[in-house]
Amino acid sequence: METSAGETSEVSYENRTQSGLLRSSKIRKPMTKKILVLLSLHTILGCSTPKLDTLDFVDTIVLSPSFENFNAATLRGQILHQGATVNGECGFIWSYDRAAVEDSKPGAIMPVVQKITQALPAVGGGSFFEMSLGNLERGRSIYIRTFVVIHDEGAGERSIFSTKTETFDIGEIVVNTGNALILNNSAVVFGQLRGIAASGKSVEHHGHVISKKNEPVPTIGCTDCKTSTKDSSNDDEVFHSEFDSLEFNTTYYVRAYAIANNLTFYSKNVDTFRVRDGWELIDSFPDTYAEGTAAVLDGIAYAGFGCRKALGCLQGDLSADFRKFDPAAQNGLGEWTASVPLPSQTSITLQYNDVSFVVGGRFHAMCGGIGDMFGNLQNNLIFWDPNTQLWDLYFNTIPGPKRTGAVAFTLKGKAYVGTGRDVNYEEFNDFWEYNPVTNQWRPVASMPMQFNPLEPAINKGRQEAVAFTINDNAYVGSGRYGNLDLRDFWRFIPPMNDQDPGQWEQVAFLPPEAPGRYQAVAMSINDKGYVGTGYNATLGYLNDWWQYDPIANSWLLRTALPAPARTNAMGFTIDQRGYLGTGHTRILINGGQSSTEITLSDFWRYVPEE
Repeated sequence: METSAGETSEVSYENRTQSGLLRSSKIRKPMTKKILVLLSLHTILGCSTPKLDTLDFVDTIVLSPSFENFNAATLRGQILHQGATVNGECGFIWSYDRAAVEDSKPGAIMPVVQKITQALPAVGGGSFFEMSLGNLERGRSIYIRTFVVIHDEGAGERSIFSTKTETFDIGEIVVNTGNALILNNSAVVFGQLRGIAASGKSVEHHGHVISKKNEPVPTIGCTDCKTSTKDSSNDDEVFHSEFDSLEFNTTYYVRAYAIANNLTFYSKNVDTFRVRDGWELIDSFPDTYAEGTAAVLDGIAYAGFGCRKALGCLQGDLSADFRKFDPAAQNGLGEWTASVPLPSQTSITLQYNDVSFVVGGRFHAMCGGIGDMFGNLQNNLIFWDPNTQLWDLYFNTIPGPKRTGAVAFTLKGKAYVGTGRDVNYEEFNDFWEYNPVTNQWRPVASMPMQFNPLEPAINKGRQEAVAFTINDNAYVGSGRYGNLDLRDFWRFIPPMNDQDPGQWEQVAFLPPEAPGRYQAVAMSINDKGYVGTGYNATLGYLNDWWQYDPIANSWLLRTALPAPARTNAMGFTIDQRGYLGTGHTRILINGGQSSTEITLSDFWRYVPEE
């Protein structure tokens, strides 16, 4: 507002009388007597001449702020036309709450609003004043108004607040960025330093802190927290932190942090990630081993009938050892120990690539190779009774041909064995039912085959398939026919009586992204089926892991086995946990110029998503 000499103007202010009461007054005063105040906020880093807009007593502008030690700001104000007035105060009110600042009035400042005050500046110094704010929270907006209090013996005390609320942001110096990358029970989280390069300063340390709880939020040193630490940096770098040995089925809360000048700054946002299903390394099998078989009896797994050698098994490579696994031993790591070995100098021959099942309270194994140079097979049903600790057998039990690479499962107290191939590699699709009460076998419905979902089912066999059971149904699929790796799966509905052959119903194929395979592992946990590992003619050894939902009739990719891809492994389920281990894999030798197949002994526990 421009005026000429002698012009008058109305001035609004609050007058504190001798009684202490505030009242609003309008006084017509010569313009030459008017005190016009402009408070401008700016930082030490960027002092510049404030823009003089229309001056209605107090106006406020905020220039680009700079910070001391990343969490303090210096504000600078100026009173214009202060004249000879030196009796009074000036300063700022501020808060992170905009409404509270705007609602504050002289003599009635809101509780969350802070006030900083100093005496009026000396006359003749340009009427500048400076004040500092400390311990500011990064990543928040600060709202500010300015004020002047003038003590006048004649007019009383006048308190003048700026009508405009100014804002400036204190940017975060560290933030979370991107999504966490989950690798089994490990996680990689990402962050970035910001504003460090422009400040000319550096941080001593930075990283992430994670916790299973969000109340209180994760902080360095808190109970149940994990912290990663990286060295100093003076750049706006992107960084990542790795955390391992995390708990499955657990949500974690994560914050990035930076330490500068012995102050710790955290990212404003608390991100989350969840570790779902995954694998734990447990007690290894006592030998390198492949093409063995395992079954569970009274919460203990029993395994045997395998081969210690890769690239073909002969009699000298077979083992008479019969092992048992207790999942609770060694503080939950489980333990493999020796059980009753196969008896020597009897008609029970050492063999490999058998199928096994538990029915009638006994462990049974059958249908495998005997390790002779001719590749001969057998159909003898070998069984072990845990009560007597004795082995025995029935000769040539299945009326069908001798075989290997078969599947077996149990439903409603009976065992079912089928598919596989003979010594001439002719595949079978027949299935046989075993009644442990009568010790009799009978044929049931043969299993169909379908090469892909667009072709009709055909009456062909397969070898090295897998099977799992859910409730009172069995699911059989994958395997190999000729040189084709199969992806089809079928549900077997068991017979209702001794004359019923049962029936097969087609279910969902493994999805297109799941390669066909043979010599894989399957199991069931919590009414879901699981299939993984194995061999594909194009991709080689596999370590992927797929979950089948019988209600949705669909497959879902789960966490892959974090170990060498393999074939001819053993698998079983105890107490809603899956177990998988041993098998064949291929490694590079001669500096990567060639490769060879080896047998494995590692064993893993699978924890499904809850």
